[in-house]
Amino acid sequence: MSGRDAGERTVKSLQDFLAFSEMAARIVSGGKAAYDSDEITRLAAEAVLHRLGESVARLPGEFVASHPEAFFPAGSGATC
Repeated sequence: MSGRDAGERTVKSLQDFLAFSEMAARIVSGGKAAYDSDEITRLAAEAVLHRLGESVARLPGEFVASHPEAFFPAGSGATC
């Protein structure tokens, strides 16, 4: 993969991450009671969290390594 392709992939992954983060914010804006009482909301939250994880997984290793403050260390048991 060329440097340009890797850069475009990184930008696309970060744009996806931002879009999915905004979706998650809209979901939680309804509050815990709305989340607890609505199966559709819970399923939507699950789907958005899955997509957030996928967008992070697509980030090149070099990008992740250059931003350790933004990512959990491998093997820590924490997930994004």
